[in-house]
Amino acid sequence: MVVGLKPDFRESVTETTLECGLKPHADDVEVIDLALRRHAILVTVDVKIIQKCKDYQDRSSRECLYGLLMLPDGILIQRRILEELRTGAKQMRHARYDRPLTWADVHDDNLLVKAHKSGDPDVEELCNCAWDD
Repeated sequence: MVVGLKPDFRESVTETTLECGLKPHADDVEVIDLALRRHAILVTVDVKIIQKCKDYQDRSSRECLYGLLMLPDGILIQRRILEELRTGAKQMRHARYDRPLTWADVHDDNLLVKAHKSGDPDVEELCNCAWDD
C-alpha cells in the first residue's frame, strides 16, 4: 500500500510493507508472501501482481490469500475511490452475494476488487478454490 493512503484505512489494522520489514522495492512474491502471513488484503496499483497472486496460490503448498484491491494511479483518485466505497457511493458487488460486499467479505472469500476512476469496481475470485457452502 502507498504510505500516503494509510490514513484512508482503519488505523488499527493497516500496515505498510515497510512497517512490516520489507525493503522499499521488495519483490512482488515477498509482498504476496507477507500479505499471506499477515492475513491481509493486499492493496496496490500494480496490475501485474494479479497473475503473480494467482500463480502463487496455484503452487501446491500455498494457501489462498486474503483479497486484493487494485487501485488506479493517482493518490487523489485513490482517496476519492476509497471515500466513495466507504460512503456507499460506489459499491462492491459479486454474484454470490445479494448485497454490497464488505471488506470482511473481500478478506474472507479472497476476492479481487478492481477499482476504476468512475463506476463501481469489478469483483471476482482471486483463486480457483471451491466456495464453502
